[in-house]
Amino acid sequence: MKRLLKLVAMILAVTFMIASSSAEENKMDLPAITESFVILYYENLDGPKKFYDKILGLKETVSSDGFRLFQLTPTSLIGAIKSGSAAAYHAA
Repeated sequence: MKRLLKLVAMILAVTFMIASSSAEENKMDLPAITESFVILYYENLDGPKKFYDKILGLKETVSSDGFRLFQLTPTSLIGAIKSGSAAAYHAA
């Protein structure tokens, strides 16, 4: 029984090593993400303001009736937009 368990463990280890090396060979070189802008829609902006500003400590950079922007990193923002407001739609 011990020999069988050792054999199964060796087979699993070899299978894992082959799968890992295969995954490494197939990895794509992706460009680094240097900026991001995430937009989330809310029915009421009071809750998100409290969450992002007071709880997470993010700086509110822009505010209007229909949206608020919070600085996540120097090059990343989170936009909280009131659903149904004019700010939620782009006039093309």
